[in-house]
Amino acid sequence: MATQTLDLRFSGGVYRYDAVPCAVYEALLGAGSPGRFVNDEIRGRFRCHRIG
Repeated sequence: MATQTLDLRFSGGVYRYDAVPCAVYEALLGAGSPGRFVNDEIRGRFRCHRIG
């Protein structure tokens, strides 16, 4: 079973976003600016906690 978690590393640490749909992950991979995509489409929309 897929857990749909997305781990992202930033200069401040590693963060885990929960319940991220595959379509959002795929869009992130194809984004011209991944940082902007995270800010616009992921941050604040999915539960997140720092893991590292």
